[in-house]
Amino acid sequence: MRELYIVLKKKLMNKVGIATQQVAAAFCGLEKGDRIMTVEEMSRQFNASRGTIQTTLSFLQQEGAIKLQPRGSLGTFITDLNLSLLLDICDMNSLVGVMPLPYSKRYEGLATGISTSMNKGKMRTSLVFSRGADNRLEGILEQRYDFAVVSRLAAEHYVEKQYPIVIAHNFGPHTYVDQHALVTCRNGVNLKAQDFSNCRIGVDEASTDQRILSHRFFRDTQVTYVPIVYNQVIPALKGNDIDATIWNADALDARKNGIFSFPLEQISQDDTEAAIIHLAGKPFISRILAELLNPDEVLEYQKKVMAGACMPQY
Repeated sequence: MRELYIVLKKKLMNKVGIATQQVAAAFCGLEKGDRIMTVEEMSRQFNASRGTIQTTLSFLQQEGAIKLQPRGSLGTFITDLNLSLLLDICDMNSLVGVMPLPYSKRYEGLATGISTSMNKGKMRTSLVFSRGADNRLEGILEQRYDFAVVSRLAAEHYVEKQYPIVIAHNFGPHTYVDQHALVTCRNGVNLKAQDFSNCRIGVDEASTDQRILSHRFFRDTQVTYVPIVYNQVIPALKGNDIDATIWNADALDARKNGIFSFPLEQISQDDTEAAIIHLAGKPFISRILAELLNPDEVLEYQKKVMAGACMPQY
């Protein structure tokens, strides 16, 4: 009987422990002054009994993770919240972010700034790198990464297409790229889209920015789109596999031999702005980013790396 009692107690504690972590994670996305769900609503959401939820709320208050104030028919509200303690309770002590391949000083500076800013507290942030915003989006949707860096153009495109993502932060113009340009081996003066009628235009389908900008630029010109890998643009141009492409002008600095670029007319600057996205339904990610990420510090590190005053560290 004694052994059975111990087994049953462990099972009960496991249920309470799981519910406590789930409720703590939910509170990570809330702020002081927010109204919380009722015990009945939490019971349904976390598939736990009312008693388990009440035990969980009592524990979180006793530990100082939250302070609650009942207000009668209005509900129960948060009067204080300790994010650091909540993160400890729900065993969330690390985040993984995904960024573009760091082939430019601008990207290296952005990675350095994000890594430095996010790693000052208990929360550890690791960065991985992946080619193409669509590949980074896929990693977010599959929950392999907690957040991703893309352009604001790509982020707003995903929201418009109703992907379940949230835009947590925009860093402002020229934080993602300086500008995009029409890139070709043809020499000329102010080449326009119509100069490439019936030509082959290279597009990496995993690059949302390149895909959207290409279709914008050549919308009134008959062209053939040729699939390419983004970082193979220069060999494709020099090998006469394509006639032109739209490319990040930052990447041209060291590769301009025999290549000519013509900056795109800036209709908007959304393609130049870095943005952070994460999966919808995880408000605690937005809360953690808002709490730990210092945008001014990130941009200061980006400037220093681009100017050669700071070594990239990420």
